[in-house]
Formats: sequence, structure tokens, C-alpha cells
Amino acid sequence: MRMAAMIAIGLGLFSSGDAPAQISPACQFKTCSGGTPVLHDDNGYRFETSSIVYPMKGTGRVIYQTCVENKSDRDFEINWFIPGPDSWLLRGCALRSPRQKIKQDTINGYKSCLRYGNEWHPDRAEFVPHASDAQAIKDEQQKDCKQVIAEEPRQRAGNTTSGNDRIDNADLRMPVTEDLEAFAPLDPKEPYATMVHIVAHVSLQTSENLRTFRHTVRWDIAKAYETGRTYEGGLLVRPENAVVFEAYRKFGAGPAGGIRIDREPMIAEFNMPARPDLGSVRYRFLSASGAPIASIFVPMWLGQ
Repeated sequence: MRMAAMIAIGLGLFSSGDAPAQISPACQFKTCSGGTPVLHDDNGYRFETSSIVYPMKGTGRVIYQTCVENKSDRDFEINWFIPGPDSWLLRGCALRSPRQKIKQDTINGYKSCLRYGNEWHPDRAEFVPHASDAQAIKDEQQKDCKQVIAEEPRQRAGNTTSGNDRIDNADLRMPVTEDLEAFAPLDPKEPYATMVHIVAHVSLQTSENLRTFRHTVRWDIAKAYETGRTYEGGLLVRPENAVVFEAYRKFGAGPAGGIRIDREPMIAEFNMPARPDLGSVRYRFLSASGAPIASIFVPMWLGQ
């Protein structure tokens, strides 16, 4: 099986807040790996962005990954609009946004808009785009970053496919797995007391006849700081895809169209599209009151 060559370029990102310096937050990664990091050092924040494309061992697939590393002395919000991450980023932590693709299909690097900090400062950072990002890039190029930030509540759904002409049955049969991480406050007015660490363990398993697939998300949610409140529920998720959202209604609706996240895995069965491709759907996290607080890109078989 031919493995894709590695491509990497640098990037950078940031957001804001002040947590007690003596308390260490929980996070999977402390640094970004690969790529050439770009330092962003302005408005009282220091963070690095980076981007890399690498082969996924044993699958023939490739990962298009962006990463932001917090090098400042505070926590802050960050939203790198097209590739992610879209999350709070805790001091001493790095946050990765992996997007799994069937094959490498890289287009020219692009400096995408991002916002960081409590005042939502605009900036740009370069990343390695996949061909499926072309339309989002074209749309963003019509605006400046301040306009992108202003229109954020009305962002388009984050569904991306590459437009591959044909997916081999072997690719469909191979399970898809991904672990995705984010941080978010259950109450944005009390971020440090209510900050939670979210890890979504995602898997896709195709049926023997390739006509359907099972999509499973298992959630690990815990307080981000030892001094924080124990997580007892209240987090909501809203998949920004009509078919996925409809399938998730059975899990129980909450405010602002959000779906309540329970201790049990979210398991849904879907029909395999006639022309499937491995894409991603943005899952937006909402506070108990329905306010958007973070999002992740979840792998999904998409198509027509």
C-alpha cells in the first residue's frame, strides 16, 4: 500500500483568561509535533500555529492536521475558522485538529482567518489545505477577518468531502477511528470553575454489504482543573448536518437545538451514500443555556 509523502508548513494562534498559576490543567498534548511553528505574539498573548500532512499508519489514509500551542501564562479562546481548532486553549497545552482523508489531495497553502482572546482579536495563520477546503477558502477570500468573525454565529455547516470519483470497497471496509479533543466552559461567565476537558472517541464501522454504517461517539468529559466543579452533565452538542442531526434527536433535545450528551455512547446507523467519501461534520458544543462554546470536526461517510 503506497504511503503518502509528508507535507508541512507553519502556523500560529491564541485566546484569553487568567487561571491560577499553580494549578496544572488536564490536556493530552503539551506541544505541537511536526510542521514549522509560527509564533503569534501580540495583545498580551503568545501562541504557535503549525500544520502538517502525514500518512496514517496501516491504512493508506492521510491526516491533515493543524495545531495550536499556548505559550502564554493564561487560558484563552481560539477559533481557526476553516481547519480548527475551535476551543479554549489552556496554558501549557497544545490542541490538535486532525481531519482524516482517503487520499492526499493538497492545494496551495492558505492564510486562514482566526480569532483569539476574550476580545476576539483577528489574525491569520497559514495551513496546508486539502482539496475539500477549496470552497471554504474561496468564500473566506471574499471577506476580511473582522467580517468572518462578525458572521460567526451564521457560519455555514462544516461538511467537507474531497469529491473523489470512486472509493474502493477496501477503503469502505476499513474501520475509521479518531480521538478528538476540546476544552469548553459549561458557564462562559465562570470559565475556570466550569471548564471541562472533552475527548470524543469516534468510530465508523461499515456493514458487510456496504449499504449502511454504524457511527459511534464515546465521550470522556471531566473537569479541566482539579479545583473545578465535578462534571455532572449539562453539555450539549449540535451536529451541523441535517441527516446526522435528525439521527441524534433520539438522544434527547436541549436548548438551542442541542442534543444532550449522556454517559452512554451515541450510536447511530446511516445509509451509505451512493458515492461515498470520507469527510467531516462540525459538531458544535453548546453550554446548558445554548451558547456556542467550542467545536470539533468528526469523521463521517458523506456524499450523494
